[in-house]
Amino acid sequence: MLTASQCLDIVRAACPDLPLRSYSFNDRGQNNDVLIVNGEFVFRFPRTARAARQLRVEAAILNHLQARVALRVPNPVYLSLEEVSPSPSARGSVPGGRSLHGQGSPLRSKRGPLSLATAGRLSTNQGPAGRIRLFGRGPDLTPGTRLPDGRMPWEQGLGGRMPWESDPAVGTEGEAERVRQAQEALRRAREGHKRGGTPGARGVFVGYRWIPGEPLWRDRLLAADDSQTIQVWADQMAAFLGELHSTPIEGRLAELLPPFDGQARWANFYGRLQNTVYPFMRRDARASVSQLFDAFLGQPSNFDHPYALVHGDFSPSNILFDPDGRRLTGVIDFGSSGLDDPALDLAALMSPYGYGEAFVRRLARGYPITEPVLDRARFYVSTFALQDALFGLEHGDAEAFNWGIEAYR
Repeated sequence: MLTASQCLDIVRAACPDLPLRSYSFNDRGQNNDVLIVNGEFVFRFPRTARAARQLRVEAAILNHLQARVALRVPNPVYLSLEEVSPSPSARGSVPGGRSLHGQGSPLRSKRGPLSLATAGRLSTNQGPAGRIRLFGRGPDLTPGTRLPDGRMPWEQGLGGRMPWESDPAVGTEGEAERVRQAQEALRRAREGHKRGGTPGARGVFVGYRWIPGEPLWRDRLLAADDSQTIQVWADQMAAFLGELHSTPIEGRLAELLPPFDGQARWANFYGRLQNTVYPFMRRDARASVSQLFDAFLGQPSNFDHPYALVHGDFSPSNILFDPDGRRLTGVIDFGSSGLDDPALDLAALMSPYGYGEAFVRRLARGYPITEPVLDRARFYVSTFALQDALFGLEHGDAEAFNWGIEAYR
């Protein structure tokens, strides 16, 4: 993890033409630290080596999309894909500098307005609520941030105990061994955090101009006072998804995007789920989830459709609109973009933190909405909490684990 001062030094060394008059800093993200310069440029610094590799893919996707989509998307104006050493001689104070960590200016999160005017806008992937875990693609979602006193989140309320120690899993003798293994995995992950986690690539970053607009939160859309405005938003989203999903994968982008096998990915996820999360679930919940996955994996039509370039987290926090003009202004956070099932982007809109299926059906005026696509989207929605639970166990993130497992205990 980089400090604000280190990020500023790297920007100074790599972007000598950019005057640094003021800045704000957000170190609460799982994947990236974010520096806002002069209120007009956003710089994202990956926290891990894997996140740095994904940033290279994301930058290529964003460059590829320029002039291909009608809505504004981040345009990498400043880009460093190699390590940059900060220049000590370039150091100096920047007026208005402040760290956003732990202070109470207005912030946005996946759930809605919190405080910190920048957070929900900056690809910080904060908090498990509404987060879409893309386990087979995208950055290695690094574990949750420590508390100010250095402890992990679960150590504050549980006196140092692990999450399951306040609510032990009950199961058969065979399940007890899986519980022990899962406990050990989370302990190892926690120890990794104490040692500082996986190092990123120092100096790798992307910088782009701030895109104006506010997140079109679910409550804002549902409170819209006329159906015409809602349909305008739906038409704009439909046009954007149509352009995105029909974007040709060619040139450098084709080299960077790995081959995609949807059935293998979901089968892999199902196996990891059984080995790590099932011991913490009620027996009836395990049976219900197994039935869900067996039916999905056993249906060949779920995997014989075309795959396309997807956003990967097409949810309210990443869809910006102009409150005065009541039109969408842009789409941000392409950190999970890549090849996948286009239905995944519809699932993000349909999720409990999205706009619901009735709204998604409005997209049919400009985007092909079929029942098989909706069926796949419904399946993806049903896995979001499970993805959080698995992520929490595999990465030592107790907040994500507890949120994801809540309905299955």
